[in-house]
Amino acid sequence: MGRLIVCSNRVAVPGISNDSPGGLATGISGALKENGGIWFGWSGEVFETGCRNTQEVTAEDVRYLTVDISKEEHELYYLGFANHFLWPLCHFELSYIRYSTLEYDSYRSVNRMMAERLVPFSRTDDLIWVHDYHLIPMAHELRALGVQSNIGFFLHVPFPSFGMLRSLPVAQELMACFMRYNVVGFQTEEDLESFRDSALRLLNVTIHSNDYLEYEGRLIRIGVFPIGVDNNVIQSSLANSEACEDEVNIPVSGSLLPSENRGLILGVDRIDYSKGLVEKLNAYELFLKQYPEYHKVLSLMQIATISRGSDPDYINLRERLENTVAHINGTYADVDWVPIHYLNRSQSPTKLMVLMNLARICMVTSLRDGMNLVSKEYVSAQNPDDPGVLILSELAGSAKQLEGALLVNPYDVESMARNIRVAVTMSRSERIERHASMYSSVKRYDLQNWRSSFIEALQATGSMENVKKVRAPHAIVG
Repeated sequence: MGRLIVCSNRVAVPGISNDSPGGLATGISGALKENGGIWFGWSGEVFETGCRNTQEVTAEDVRYLTVDISKEEHELYYLGFANHFLWPLCHFELSYIRYSTLEYDSYRSVNRMMAERLVPFSRTDDLIWVHDYHLIPMAHELRALGVQSNIGFFLHVPFPSFGMLRSLPVAQELMACFMRYNVVGFQTEEDLESFRDSALRLLNVTIHSNDYLEYEGRLIRIGVFPIGVDNNVIQSSLANSEACEDEVNIPVSGSLLPSENRGLILGVDRIDYSKGLVEKLNAYELFLKQYPEYHKVLSLMQIATISRGSDPDYINLRERLENTVAHINGTYADVDWVPIHYLNRSQSPTKLMVLMNLARICMVTSLRDGMNLVSKEYVSAQNPDDPGVLILSELAGSAKQLEGALLVNPYDVESMARNIRVAVTMSRSERIERHASMYSSVKRYDLQNWRSSFIEALQATGSMENVKKVRAPHAIVG
């Protein structure tokens, strides 16, 4: 194959970027280093006046190209249409949706600008892999500029149902942008089915098989490619016991982490209304109320990193979380025990893996999630001979793979409280059996499988006459 070009909203530039684009960075870096290529996207910088800059850094045979956006573009494209319309739309949060024609026009304009900046660096034999909702129109703009390369798109967030999507005034126009890709990938079968349904209703596409759509004479491969974790990296983080002890020296020496008679529930999330954080706290409070014998026995550590810190919706959510934590701690704490340890600071990857390894329970209570890698990291970090228990929202994409978890509806606080009790009293034999089932899936559908299966599908796409001959790998969990 030729080079791989990756396009994403943010770029993890070595030695420069402090913000990692979620689970994307490790997987993409590995693919680029294997094949050589370019990682292209927004620099994270905003300018008020003057010229738009394009920066270039080369490291380990990978070129990192980033471009600045204006203050107006940041407000309209990024904070506006991308994060105040598409994000809540994809997460089924109608109350947070705000539509503006001006913001949508900026969204299209920024995608056009990004395509124009990328084209001079592209070659005909490149494979171009575009990521997530910020850049849906990217292929449309690249095709308009004459790019003939195979272009793939992967949606990391859920795809909305047709009933949700139709609330978008430009739904048909945006759906048509997907049809300029050779491959469109999703996290789950449910997302794929929602996309197929919307394409049929809005664009009158032809369905050739479960894997292919035809639109205006073009063939589009659609598939499920669930993103995974790098199990080798996780195990390496845990391998050096002395380094691990150094990472968590202070918490282990106190009453925070499990001792002979204490246990830890761990939560790791961004502060976002899609993560079900308030629901998680309420469930833990109800657990303490209903099962007082677990006071001073089972603590909750909630790592809640701040995101979109200037957004009023997120400021309000953060205040609500802080008030809820204060209320629970004020009600149930004692001089020698605090029920909830609430951290806004991000933790190092090694410390996170150690905490996951030590935690008796991990709670993931997303109201809607494309995949949720925390749930998979927790499974990977467990001691298979004495694993912890995963309490997982049935509305997270990973629930389709991690059936050994205690699956809960995050809107049902009473059920979540009961499941905390089930988790803490679960026998070792049952914990081992459940973990073995989940780890088998986590190991099979890891980060390498995700990127290689998508890239193979993108390489294999061809013309209409090849539809019966081309059967690219389909990474659906059976």
